[in-house]
Amino acid sequence: MPGYNVFNLAEIQKDYLCIICKLILREPKQTFCGHRICESCFTSEIENKSTFTCRGENCNEQISKKNVFLDQSFKRNLLELKIGCPNQCCNWQGSIQDYDKHEKNCECRIVKCTHLLCDVEIVAKSLKFHLNQECEYRFIKCKFCSAVTEARKLKAHFNDCFKYPCECLHCKSRIPREEMELHIHPILGVCTKMIIPCPFNAIGCSTKHNMNYKEREKHFKDNLIPHMRQLLSQNLSQAKSKDEDWETHELASDIMAIKRKLQNIEKDIRNEGDRNTCYSIAISELNDKVKQLIPNQFLPLEPANGLNLTNPVNINGNFIWKITSFAEKRRQAIDKIKTSFYSEPFYTSIYGYKMCLRIYLNGDGIGENTHISLFFVVMQGQFDALLSWPFKKIVTFYFVNQNSRLLDVCSSFKSDVTSNSFQKPRMDMNIASGCPFFFPLTKLEESGYVVDDTIFIKALVE
Repeated sequence: MPGYNVFNLAEIQKDYLCIICKLILREPKQTFCGHRICESCFTSEIENKSTFTCRGENCNEQISKKNVFLDQSFKRNLLELKIGCPNQCCNWQGSIQDYDKHEKNCECRIVKCTHLLCDVEIVAKSLKFHLNQECEYRFIKCKFCSAVTEARKLKAHFNDCFKYPCECLHCKSRIPREEMELHIHPILGVCTKMIIPCPFNAIGCSTKHNMNYKEREKHFKDNLIPHMRQLLSQNLSQAKSKDEDWETHELASDIMAIKRKLQNIEKDIRNEGDRNTCYSIAISELNDKVKQLIPNQFLPLEPANGLNLTNPVNINGNFIWKITSFAEKRRQAIDKIKTSFYSEPFYTSIYGYKMCLRIYLNGDGIGENTHISLFFVVMQGQFDALLSWPFKKIVTFYFVNQNSRLLDVCSSFKSDVTSNSFQKPRMDMNIASGCPFFFPLTKLEESGYVVDDTIFIKALVE
């Protein structure tokens, strides 16, 4: 470390200044020619050579290790020298011997942000505010869905946040993203400004003109039974033209959904009294037809490829991965014995996309040694030929805090339809895609993320 850089340096006598760094001497040494030099400056000058030329005024003597010695008497005088702190906004004044302690703790000194990836330099007393309010790498909670993400990723998170208020194109209301599909649904939607024709046109409804919300509601009420008959008739004709088990199963699901809806409608109508007896009779007839549409071939298919159809965690795109023996697995990752681990497969639905997770407990690529990296993998599934490609979903990762879910660390991304990672798999699995900076290794020491040598990773595919 070179000499002391102080506020009143211009007022200090030259005898107290190092001939190399021109600052107040720190651990002074005296040369045989009478000049003084900081111990660290001397070490730097003499490194890899036997002598160096003295930089004292009008002096060209050759200095070696043998003709330099500690000047203890001068050092005692130096320690009593009165100086001022050079940092702006600091008014500290005192002796050299007190400055060493002040220099390390001065609130006006310039420090680097303590986050590993942040290069911002800031006055020490403002560091706490920077970490809590300004650092783009700080973790903050989304005010809409409470997910935790880095500040620099918050804007991108809003693009995918399922609770972010989006503007309806019709009524201009702000509606949470997860409710928008229902808000503008042609049958169940409540948007008062959406003007569309009857959605049952495609299956036979004769009303073709556009209607607003109130007109559609009246139309649905007046044509309830015809609409149900048209919908049921369509499913019946489709069932007759399709032979494969998976298609038959899908039709069975649709028909059962219609049956449940008819039962609810029947209940509501009966509550209105005898004047709706004719409606009840008509619905009863429709229910009889539904029963006739569900023979044995509509029973669910047998589980394939080891898929556990009774486990709802694995077949609805909501997957929780429990990783035990975390310390040992992380040690293997650090020692490069086994750098990554795969989860068991999970599915978006019984006959949906097959997926898994891949985790690097000591990071991968640009995240190595600083973060846990987590990636999403699309796998080759039995029903890929029947699914829509490329894969178009929003994937959200959570590092679960076992003490408080409010402290979960969250990261989301939307599948890139141009990437090979989300095309129809041609091998067992596609190239993984995800978050190299998923979870900072420094946060592992915080309470709740590793409990009983176990961590939990959650993935949500929507």
